[in-house]
Amino acid sequence: MQLIALAIAALTASEPDFARDVAPVLERCCLHCHRPGGPGAYDFTRPAEVKRVSRTLLAVIESGVMPPFLPVEGVVEFPSRPTEDEINALKAWVERGDGIDGAVDLHPATLPETREPIVAWDVADGWTIGANDNRQMRSFIAGIADRPLVVGGWRVRAKTPGLVARTLLCAGDAKLAKSLDERDASLGFKLTGDLATRPAGGIGGVGIDGAFVLPDGFAISIAANEAIVAECHADGRGRDESGRFRLEALPPVVVGESPIRMLHAMTVGGGGAERETCVGDTVTSVAPPNDRDVDLVAIVLRPGMYAVRVRLWAVGPDGRATTLVRIDQWNGHVDRPYLVDPPFRLARGTRLSLETVAENAVLAKRSTPQAVLLVADALASAQPEPAAPKELAAASLPAGPATAAFLASAVDCGKDDARQLATPLVPATVYREVFGVDPEPRTGPTQAAGLTWFEAIDLCNELSRRAGLEPAYRVEFAERDGARLMSAVVTPLGGCGWRLPSETEWTATFDCRDGLSGVLWNWTSDAEGSARIVRGGCWADAAGTQGKNARSSAPPATRNELFGARLVRTPAGR
Repeated sequence: MQLIALAIAALTASEPDFARDVAPVLERCCLHCHRPGGPGAYDFTRPAEVKRVSRTLLAVIESGVMPPFLPVEGVVEFPSRPTEDEINALKAWVERGDGIDGAVDLHPATLPETREPIVAWDVADGWTIGANDNRQMRSFIAGIADRPLVVGGWRVRAKTPGLVARTLLCAGDAKLAKSLDERDASLGFKLTGDLATRPAGGIGGVGIDGAFVLPDGFAISIAANEAIVAECHADGRGRDESGRFRLEALPPVVVGESPIRMLHAMTVGGGGAERETCVGDTVTSVAPPNDRDVDLVAIVLRPGMYAVRVRLWAVGPDGRATTLVRIDQWNGHVDRPYLVDPPFRLARGTRLSLETVAENAVLAKRSTPQAVLLVADALASAQPEPAAPKELAAASLPAGPATAAFLASAVDCGKDDARQLATPLVPATVYREVFGVDPEPRTGPTQAAGLTWFEAIDLCNELSRRAGLEPAYRVEFAERDGARLMSAVVTPLGGCGWRLPSETEWTATFDCRDGLSGVLWNWTSDAEGSARIVRGGCWADAAGTQGKNARSSAPPATRNELFGARLVRTPAGR
């Protein structure tokens, strides 16, 4: 009799139970969206509703469609997902068809962020997403910051929860944002990349559940008078619905006496690509190596509408690869940016790569994948780092006739402390003579060399050596393709070697090298984020847009016939 009782007890314990087997999974994995006022289509705080749609619930969980965008590997903070045992228990409960015995109250494991906003803007008023609209994207000026803002997170309160599936946020030049809005006849405008030089997603964003909060002690800064732009993604759901929402900027959380650490954006792919390859259905983008230690705090993925798989990884200076995030089933359920808590250190010299797999090879060629990483400069080490060895000038190398003539054509510009020697634009003959390979082929009316920023740095050092001067740059973690410098961590050394001018130096030497502006964009030593500033305009630009005031930026590995350089150096004795 005792054995029979034990067998009955074991059988009873193994039978699926809603309160024991199902409710905890719903609370942890589903109720952050499927709750009253939430974006989910069903209210799972009501057990009767769970029972009614139980077979649909099981199907989407088994297929991996829900919860959406779940990484399978990486350093990110993984969203809650059911375990295999929990899915089996849910399946047993659904297939058995049992009712729900007694009253079961379900509550989200994590309540929505309740922090009071520091400022809020009404966004997309009048925007209607039609019943049959597919993957509609519009950008809106959320507001203009009337004072400097320090933001620790974002929250969206939508008129129609769940309709706007994702909102990526960037900030930048208010005049540019307004001009984009004025040129687009429809409501909003189709900004999908940079506003000024800030990548979309550069100050974070929110997913379908409407909140994105940075870890304690971190924040994003927004300058006064910058435009905050919201890039919104939505799909029609069978009826016309309003996309209007309220965007709230949340304050950061201070940790003890420690100062808030400010985040900035690093990009992989798009404007932040060092190089990009497309082989079959796979697009791989590689970013230049880090020029300093940073701590990774959040990742915004934007692989494009055609992606089915995504992987972002880092290769450290020691050659060790680390997967930052891998998603094997990218689908239409877009989500918030991913947090990395605790932050992950990306050491100086680390190279970042983004790989996206599209539905087919044709769509891969049309895709423009990008990842935006929100990083903070690493805190200073308690132990001072040893001083880097100073790079000394190599023995003077012979200069060929084209190189010698080019260096001899430098002009003494400026006076006293502003005095600089400035060359004309580097001609293709010098590039070929120094490196033994041709620069980017010419189609325009110029013999100047089309070269990347990295190639310009490499050329500066080589010309210094040929002139018996100390090189102006230390080049570390270099990656070369034959004679071409593809990427590196570049550190200015000072001294009197040839170098790229700063913007100030470029302007100061403009008049004595008059006539060069408008031929090619000139690389400078100044940067905005991961991009480098270029000045002067080029022959392909519209008339009236070239000249002393022309200014733009580009990734340092941009290989294009429209980018060149003129060089400067400080004369001896100054």
